[in-house]
Amino acid sequence: MPPLDPFVIDLDGDGIELISVEASNAHFDFMDDGFAERTGRLSGDDGFLLADANGNGVVDGIGELFGSATEDGFTELGRADSNGDGLIDANDAIFSSLRIWQDLNGDGVATSDEISTLSDHGIVSIGVDGTRVSEYLVGNEIRYEGDVKLSDGTSLDSGAVFFARNTTLSKWIAPEGFAVDPATNDLPNIKGYGELKDLNAAMSLDSGLRAAVEALVDDAAGLSALPAKYRWQARMLNKRGFDHGITGTPERV
Repeated sequence: MPPLDPFVIDLDGDGIELISVEASNAHFDFMDDGFAERTGRLSGDDGFLLADANGNGVVDGIGELFGSATEDGFTELGRADSNGDGLIDANDAIFSSLRIWQDLNGDGVATSDEISTLSDHGIVSIGVDGTRVSEYLVGNEIRYEGDVKLSDGTSLDSGAVFFARNTTLSKWIAPEGFAVDPATNDLPNIKGYGELKDLNAAMSLDSGLRAAVEALVDDAAGLSALPAKYRWQARMLNKRGFDHGITGTPERV
């Protein structure tokens, strides 16, 4: 998996607190591919730094966090340091659009009540020169450390964190307005994993797939368990574009 280490801030001054992927219920689309993967997460009393590019008050994806598959959060944030003083502050154009996301309910979905401004936390500047470290906390790795300054003269820790992920346990992010086709309600459904949608969603988007499943259901009444299994595998693999090499269905083994 490529390193994806977004910029985080220890908002309560007790250190950056992380939760393991095994103990987490959060899913987030780190790869911006339409699938949110199970991920380790940041405690709700710490926060992600984000740039609310479209001003809608929520996190629309990895593109609004700092840190990507090609660079860490400090490096990406540093490009916004317009005067080159090593700080993001009121002298930089981006400063007023920066926000903090605290995932208070731990689901990996940012809602408007979880978004706050830098001034809400008394933050007046953010250092962009991170120190390379390698500190593991419950499977997640803090890769860079830095600090932010508060209006009272004190500072808080910041970091770029590589969160552990389980890419098999994923959720497809349906486009706005999508609804499962009622015609699939009486057909089998299979949960999707990795980069596969749940079967009912996939059938709703692909009438050919739905027709294949309907044909399989019609055939199943006259097949014993093993031939039905082979028929199912052949049709599903064919829909996924694989040369499955199955030319018939065995009647016995």
